[in-house]
Amino acid sequence: GDKPETFEKIMENIMLLLKYNINPDIRINLDKNNTNSFMELADIFKQKGLENLHLYLGQVTANTIACSSNFGCLNTSEFSKISLEFNKMLEAKGFSVPEYFYYPGARSNFCGGDQINSFVLDPEGYMYKCWNIIGEVEESIGNVKDLEKDIDDSTNSCSSRSIMNHAKWTTWSPLENETCSKCKLLPICMGGCPHVNLTNSSGTKCEKWKYVLENVIKYTYSRHV
Repeated sequence: GDKPETFEKIMENIMLLLKYNINPDIRINLDKNNTNSFMELADIFKQKGLENLHLYLGQVTANTIACSSNFGCLNTSEFSKISLEFNKMLEAKGFSVPEYFYYPGARSNFCGGDQINSFVLDPEGYMYKCWNIIGEVEESIGNVKDLEKDIDDSTNSCSSRSIMNHAKWTTWSPLENETCSKCKLLPICMGGCPHVNLTNSSGTKCEKWKYVLENVIKYTYSRHV
């Protein structure tokens, strides 16, 4: 059928990136409303000869006010199983499936939020450590338009707040969470989403490896024999 104009624009932009030898990874946000659509999407990419692009699934979660209105969110157990089947389907269709998309590895941090050199920008130039807080200016870590100012000026309360906002993300540690510190999966998880840990008093949200690791190991073995 007819595809939304935004979809066509995204596909045009992907082709434009490829024209200039930039290979983007394609994240497909998944909830209960589109679990039957990703095979069709994979077929579209295959028809365009884009099997070398890396397609992967992103879990839609109710971490923000906007997303909390989505009653079709998959829980992590459901998402982990679908994600593995998605990778199997891609490989069967001839797509390139990097091992790190489905098989865990040791990590020193979880995401850009707790990584010192990663930032997200909003249209006004405000910088944040996490895309879940875009628009919450009081949580920003500065503005690109103010970079020429001396952020060490102790009289600048905005700069002091920005420094503190940055510090709480980069100094957070999963070892502070009793559940995480005793978990055998910590080296491949690193505590899960920092945003959840910093804003949710009830604790962390476990990652997909908790629910699908045995099947992932079996799948990896089958790919190498």
